[in-house]
Amino acid sequence: MKKHLTHVWKSYSFILLLQFIFLYPENGNAQTSAKIKFSNSYVNVTKNAVGGTVEPGDVLEVRTTLYINATYNATGMIYYLRYVDNLPANTSIVSGSTLDLITNEGVSIKNYSQPADADAATFLATPPAGEYQVRINMGGPPFGIAPGAPADNGITDITGASDLRGNVNKPKFGGGTLISTAFRVQVTGSTGDTITLGDGHLLFKKTNLAGDPDTVINAVQYKILIAANETVCANTVGTNFVGEFGGTFGNDNTLNRSTPPSFSIPGYTYIPNVQLYPTSVSVNDGYYAIVNNSSPKSATNTGARRQPSCALPAGPIPVDDSCNGRMFGGFWFISGDHTGTTDAIGNPPPGPGSNSGYMLEVNADIATTEAYRQTIAGLCPDTYYEFSAWVKNICPLCGLDSSGTQTYKPGVLPNLTFVVDDVDRYSSGEIDTLGWLKKGFLFKTNPGQTSITISIRDNAPGGGGNDWVLDDITLATCSPNLAMMPSPTDNVCYGNQVDISCDVRSYFPNYIYWEYEKSIDSGVTWVSTGVSGTGSPTLVSGQYQYNAAYPSFLGDSSVHKNVYRIRIASSAANLADPACSFLATTTIVIMVHNCEWVLKTDFTGITGKLKNNFATVQWSVTDEAQGVTYAVEKSTDKINYKAIATVNAQEATGVANYTYNDPEVITAPAYYRIKILDHDKYKLSKTILLNPAGLTFSVKGIINPFANALGLDVITPADGMAYIMLVDDYGKMIIYHEQRVSKGINPVTIHNTSVISSGVYTLRVQFNNEIINKRVIKTTQ
Repeated sequence: MKKHLTHVWKSYSFILLLQFIFLYPENGNAQTSAKIKFSNSYVNVTKNAVGGTVEPGDVLEVRTTLYINATYNATGMIYYLRYVDNLPANTSIVSGSTLDLITNEGVSIKNYSQPADADAATFLATPPAGEYQVRINMGGPPFGIAPGAPADNGITDITGASDLRGNVNKPKFGGGTLISTAFRVQVTGSTGDTITLGDGHLLFKKTNLAGDPDTVINAVQYKILIAANETVCANTVGTNFVGEFGGTFGNDNTLNRSTPPSFSIPGYTYIPNVQLYPTSVSVNDGYYAIVNNSSPKSATNTGARRQPSCALPAGPIPVDDSCNGRMFGGFWFISGDHTGTTDAIGNPPPGPGSNSGYMLEVNADIATTEAYRQTIAGLCPDTYYEFSAWVKNICPLCGLDSSGTQTYKPGVLPNLTFVVDDVDRYSSGEIDTLGWLKKGFLFKTNPGQTSITISIRDNAPGGGGNDWVLDDITLATCSPNLAMMPSPTDNVCYGNQVDISCDVRSYFPNYIYWEYEKSIDSGVTWVSTGVSGTGSPTLVSGQYQYNAAYPSFLGDSSVHKNVYRIRIASSAANLADPACSFLATTTIVIMVHNCEWVLKTDFTGITGKLKNNFATVQWSVTDEAQGVTYAVEKSTDKINYKAIATVNAQEATGVANYTYNDPEVITAPAYYRIKILDHDKYKLSKTILLNPAGLTFSVKGIINPFANALGLDVITPADGMAYIMLVDDYGKMIIYHEQRVSKGINPVTIHNTSVISSGVYTLRVQFNNEIINKRVIKTTQ
């Protein structure tokens, strides 16, 4: 239906500009009551269905859009209307293509050949001085060409130009005529070059009197970066610099958000009270709102009737099946917001009084415009960022034909351009009525750069379509993947060599600076180890990777229980800045054991159970030595254990049985083990897991990536047999292992994996009729 576009952010400074829309004092306002409007844009024809960057070889269609209302003057007419332009830098005309007049939906009205002949348009590769390469006469039938008159490219020459009368000449819209020109070029520049749109001008006379001067409207010379087409980050971390509640627009229990937005768009109207009852307040062309449901009456039936079938099937119409629940009496989707979801469906529409998230709802204006501009400070230099948002086309029925009659099709599809520092970097492509879609791109700040200006421009005109909602805007850093090895625990014998390292993998080759940090208080505080370096990444399976190895050292009491982690950055300066560097989410705990100790006392079993969320641990031993004690140890993460009780030995010659009742209520999974203490020697039992939610089949503690051996814990709710397989990407089984398991935690180690090739595999574990698949990485380290 009616249109306007808006994307919004707020940060350290927020500036909104409305540019690239040309209005005149007689226009009145930016809605369809404006008397004359002009804007220019372009679409990436090659990527119009999916979106992306502009790459070498892509085809761009350069467009201008003119709207003239029937009330422009006494006759609603302008005279000698023509458009002239030059080809954008780093492009060439598409051979054999036409110069066109099109509707705002991109539907062809007239196609003219390139040569200078008797039709209404001309392309000259080398025009005479003072003339232009492209000329398209725009007047209404016969569309800018007087029969038998020659056509040329002079900016002041009116030969062949005709007149245009609002709401008489087609395409009609909103009491006027809405028409666009288009010609196609192919990108000839290289990656890193900039395309600058040509020097376009729209010319017409207000009267047909001799000597009447031309009115000249200049197009905007947008700058477009030719860049590789990269997807958004696999993982974004750190601060989201977007305002408006982190790009989510907040939440509450009213249809309209109670607080106004932190932005305003000149020429557009913010609607704080969208409603259907008791009075109708709609989101018309050039209007926007912040709502939790696109229904103006908080209707929840997404399958309710809609135009043009509001009365079908005939008979009594239930209230929740009425077209009245949709905007404009049966046109828009009924939809909730997107926050908290990750798919095209999003959240269901909330009913009245339901606490739910808000979204930005927009109805694009006729002229293509810049909808927001935000200056952001506090960024990290030489760092990759993702700039993205989720958008949904909410009108499947808003299209109009050239007579201005409803077609009950989507009509104009939204098409958004993302801009960084006034250079176009990414276009969303046409957004069809397929649900929520994530659109966005990656960019890297320059060395020393800590602030940028970002904007979004609507590259599609309104007028019969281009209604959409926006949510979950993100501007955040793209982090590398850091895999510490071995993790989480490195068990070594006293006096043996300790080897730890980290595989650094990223979609980008610049995260090469690294430094190891250490904690001696179980991760509470961290200090630099002084061990640092730079990596030399190589491209492997689509990611840049290298291994950062810590110098080998010997295991002794001084390193026992030390915890290590790694910090990564794109420069030495960023490495010293916690806000501009990345930490591994995994750590390594060094556990040093006296592997030569042979104790007389030995375990014969350990079990546990929960009753009313209190744990009972039972264990049995044989051949107890004099002076032996037992420490009951407990952990919540199977890494850091704490002794919670000490039990004296019975000093039995046969089997001795013990029971310990933990006085603490268990509210989350807890791990228990028993340590035999024999003077300065010890031995550990196996670990048991007690879970108040009950044991379920699961796979934990995978050593990933792995090299010479693959370790994991298989947790089972009963005794039985576990079948472990390693499968490649072609479905071929590389390794097969089966092991009898007992109820609880069962450590599993698959040895001799050094013989298989490096790469990504699927670890498949089966217990009874359940199967768990995990992705694992085999390395050479």
